Amino acid sequence: MCPLICPHCNTPIPLRLDQCFSCMARIKYGAPGIAFVVMAILSLIAGFKAAGIVPDRYSFLGWVAGWFFSVFLFIPGSVFVSRIWRHRVKFIQP
Repeated sequence: MCPLICPHCNTPIPLRLDQCFSCMARIKYGAPGIAFVVMAILSLIAGFKAAGIVPDRYSFLGWVAGWFFSVFLFIPGSVFVSRIWRHRVKFIQP
């Protein structure tokens, strides 16, 4: 792969470095943290909705099923989010 070019100082930077040598801009790779927070909230909402489908007399079973559904929805959702932003590179000027 070709090296990155810093947008602040136009210096070529090898891949996977944490900061630019010339202007000391920090480099962040991958998905933003808020994407995983949103995925967690969406999977919890889906889990609570799934738990609401279970009749009241099986409320504990619904609670457990809802949490398992949330976890099993969050894991593939996190993989999906990581794949969407796998080529994202963000330079942060100090």
